Amino acid sequence: MIKELHLHNWKSFEESVLYIDPLTMLIGTNASGKSNVVDALVFLQKICSGASIQDALKGIRGGTEWPILYGKSTTKLTVILGGYNPNDEDITYSIEISKSVSNTFEVHSESLFLGQKRIFKSNEVGKNDPSISVLLYNEKEVKSQVIDFRRSHSILHLSYQIASKLEIVKETIVEAVRTFTNMQLLDPVPANMRQLVVPFSVQLNSDASNFAGVLAFHSLDNIKPIILDYLKEFPENEIFDLQLEKIGPNASDAMLLCSEKWADGDSLTVDSRVLSDGTLRFLGIMTAVLTSDPNSLLVIEEIDNGFHPSRARLLIDFLKKYGSERNIDILCTTHNPAFLDSLGIEMLPFISVVYRDAKSGNSKISLLEDVKTLPKMLAKGSIGDMTTQGLLTDYFENEYVGS
Repeated sequence: MIKELHLHNWKSFEESVLYIDPLTMLIGTNASGKSNVVDALVFLQKICSGASIQDALKGIRGGTEWPILYGKSTTKLTVILGGYNPNDEDITYSIEISKSVSNTFEVHSESLFLGQKRIFKSNEVGKNDPSISVLLYNEKEVKSQVIDFRRSHSILHLSYQIASKLEIVKETIVEAVRTFTNMQLLDPVPANMRQLVVPFSVQLNSDASNFAGVLAFHSLDNIKPIILDYLKEFPENEIFDLQLEKIGPNASDAMLLCSEKWADGDSLTVDSRVLSDGTLRFLGIMTAVLTSDPNSLLVIEEIDNGFHPSRARLLIDFLKKYGSERNIDILCTTHNPAFLDSLGIEMLPFISVVYRDAKSGNSKISLLEDVKTLPKMLAKGSIGDMTTQGLLTDYFENEYVGS
């Protein structure tokens, strides 16, 4: 699982580290750089899934215009992965990219380590070099095997396709690729979730448009009690039952039906087209948590969208309980004061603040607990109050960043 993400000259960041825990909150004002952190994870997922460096960059915000911090020639992402082997050795993966003479982005350097063991490490490369030489792990650490790779794609993805006789090489590469490709990037879009019928699906789309098909594939009966336990407290009219109708000649499409209880004692069965935005987003998030692979990372952007402040604690309770139960790490971005208030003091060590440096204008990340004046701020109010009153903004503008 991902423990740390190091950003070097990535978009608006010069040098920052994001620490990822079982439930991590990334907060900050608009344009502080929160989305740039998410884009780094999206980029890693894409290149490990087989996309070229150039195409992966096209798939993130800003495309190929601003992946590198202004004035710099390369950008580097380093990720620490943990929890894979009995010896508790971390996997460290690093990729650096630069622009070629043909004006496309390519690999500048790349490496993969298991603890202190080099699984692979690239040699220095010139701007005009079409390929990159890579030293592969050798048990004797002498006369290492050297293979030339294309610079257009990540070495990690290309090496994944090459059979190795050494189990340590094969297992480390497989675990690293699995970690990145199994990441779930989620931003539910209610308008897209209102499709009446969707096909059965193994994996949830990033906009959660196929959530009914995913619930059908993973057998709704197994997880329905959990969903209903939370949904009954969410909308104004209690949802007391969920049903999935199998549609089509092969019964491979699904339609979600919800039974609502009304104040006068009557009930009404409706489909997903009439559910509120908040209910649909909650359904999308619950589907992601309950169907994602264990030991994976779920990233939810602007998690507070569509939720009434009174429902925020319900969502946090769900994420804490079932993220932990299913061994899924969850990273959320937000700047909603009501949502922050619902986190509670116990979440302080797991909140990171993204802000702009007062002098350079570059984005930085700081753990909230590293803010030296935090006790004084909390004495004046809640975490939400700190953001509403601009206390955190004032703190970072005055460069009182804790060490």
